[in-house]
Amino acid sequence: MFPVPDGDTGANMTSTLASGIETLKGYDKSFKDIGIHFNEELNRCSRGNSGFILARFFHGFFEAIGDAGDLTSTGFLQGISNGSYHVNGALFSPVEGTMISILSALRSALLKVKPVEMSQTLKLTDTICTEALFKTPKQLPVLARAGVVDSGALGLVFIFRGMLAAFTGSEPVKEEESDYRVEPDPDSGDAEEELPE
Repeated sequence: MFPVPDGDTGANMTSTLASGIETLKGYDKSFKDIGIHFNEELNRCSRGNSGFILARFFHGFFEAIGDAGDLTSTGFLQGISNGSYHVNGALFSPVEGTMISILSALRSALLKVKPVEMSQTLKLTDTICTEALFKTPKQLPVLARAGVVDSGALGLVFIFRGMLAAFTGSEPVKEEESDYRVEPDPDSGDAEEELPE
């Protein structure tokens, strides 16, 4: 995550996700067991709001998939829906223009699509999430003033892109910070408004 005036979101998300990934190294079990093991570590090591949201999302995601032997488009949608439900249920006051918006947009769009091959679902996911990402400055004035997209939302986009790369066997793409900046709007919203972490 590149540094933007958004607290420690990138560090918290990275640390939380890294703990879950680290615990899976050399772990060769069923998809369900991997989910349980991964979730336990994310919940134990989650940091900040973004880490907490990530942990709640994956808890709901793997809960919905349950005993499935592999990940299908239908299971992915169920995971997204349940993960989004768990996130919204765990937050006192969900804020649009954040990770919440990405999950909501993804769930709504995927519900309208007939099940397709998993790689196509993940490519569609990237398109939907990227479109939602660039709407975050319009939803959250503090982002518009800073001229950035929400960093937690961007982190979630990168996670889904990582899933796509792993599923298709493609190499990671180097991202440029400038691609995720927008024209600052100093007159947007209340100048006293604080950024979500």
